[in-house]
Amino acid sequence: MNGPDDLALALARAQGQRFFVKGLGIAVFSGILYGLYSAFVSGAQTTGPWLAWFGTDSGLTAFAQVYVLGMLACGLNDCLSAVWAVGLLAVKGKLADLKRSAASKPGLVMVACALVGGPIANGAYLIALKMAGPAAAPITALCPVVGAVIGRVLFKQAINARMATGIAICLTASLMIGSTSFGAEAPPTMALGLAIAFIAAVGWGVEGAIAGYGTVLIDYQVGITIRQLTAGIAGLGLFVPALCLTSGDAGLFGSLLGQAAGDGRSMALFAVAGLFSFLSFGLWYRGNSMCGTALGMACNGSYSFWTPLFCWLVLGLGFGQAGWAVAPIVWLAAPIMFVGLLMVAVNPLTLLTWRQSLFTDVVALTGESRSAPAPDAAGRPLPVNYAVLRHVARSGAASADDVVAALAQSYRGRRSCQRAAVAESLAAAEKNGILEVRAVGLNAAGQVALEYRPTASGRAMIARFIGLPEELRPAA
Repeated sequence: MNGPDDLALALARAQGQRFFVKGLGIAVFSGILYGLYSAFVSGAQTTGPWLAWFGTDSGLTAFAQVYVLGMLACGLNDCLSAVWAVGLLAVKGKLADLKRSAASKPGLVMVACALVGGPIANGAYLIALKMAGPAAAPITALCPVVGAVIGRVLFKQAINARMATGIAICLTASLMIGSTSFGAEAPPTMALGLAIAFIAAVGWGVEGAIAGYGTVLIDYQVGITIRQLTAGIAGLGLFVPALCLTSGDAGLFGSLLGQAAGDGRSMALFAVAGLFSFLSFGLWYRGNSMCGTALGMACNGSYSFWTPLFCWLVLGLGFGQAGWAVAPIVWLAAPIMFVGLLMVAVNPLTLLTWRQSLFTDVVALTGESRSAPAPDAAGRPLPVNYAVLRHVARSGAASADDVVAALAQSYRGRRSCQRAAVAESLAAAEKNGILEVRAVGLNAAGQVALEYRPTASGRAMIARFIGLPEELRPAA
């Protein structure tokens, strides 16, 4: 079959370039929002009852001041973040997908990752911010490095010379930041705070390495809602009471929660922090799906610079609080670490040449019709993202137009089943290796139409996590 004509191919390449660049921008913006989240969640802990709790006459033990209060702040933030997430799903008409996705295999993977990345990693992050100040942020941004090491140990993924150099750069930057622990002006908790920050890096590295495989099938807005609901409920319902019990005062939980929830000023700041947290994590997932998990995590790691900046601007200058100034070496180390993260994540030469190699092995789009997918075993429609991918797998190949036409009756009126949303879902699946482009052409409206087919590993993933008829399952 002849290849696609020059106009269709040129438009497809331009569209692919815009998609990739948009993903990079979203990933970087998620880091900016995380810097704002860090500033406001820290500010929430400097007013109302929090101000008294961290005082010398609070009556709380040192353990409770550091760990119980840190986890309480994490739980409140995640619960309010989940409220924002659920509200967006309601507006988008995706609440039904939330319930169905959460009960699926990818949803359960998301729940497991949320426990690691939420109460454990985010709790460690907030504790580290309290103990070490904004200098803790660049240490936690080492999560892509941790993810690369985890990939090497668990999945036998190679660490080449470029990645090793990037890891060395990151570790050097970490040592530069760690040197602030020994200055005369460093708080006594600085060294321990930086060590706890590394726990957050490990947690987020685990989340990125595992969630990148198990949750790529889930709509990112649904996925972040599952994550924040799990993290908030587990944080306030399990982790904070457990830490109160460990501190020797099981009744402390009710007292602290009641006082915190009753203070309007600090809760308003937590609500703002929860909004930035929800947006940041949601855009992190979206950016990862558009430009690749490794590169997306590295770009998100720019929060190692934005967190100290916004803490200084919002808390130091805006709220007039002392102690948010950052040592000059941290400002130097943060961009150095970002360079190292990029080297770990991606080959810079690949970024320079990727557009020339895009769509080099495709054929002309034929426009032949594709079969419609069947409902799941219980007779209920699948979450839209699952239905999109299963339709491609059952049809052998399909474009966004094919998918919209096939799903129109089952998902009538759903925004996530409109052409633009379906096209983005298909492009994200291609970026993550589930699908590949088979054909390129123009549809009747003159729009670029890409026809996708599942890769061998993608078909196996769809069969395992979504389900396919026995005759379409890959051979064992």
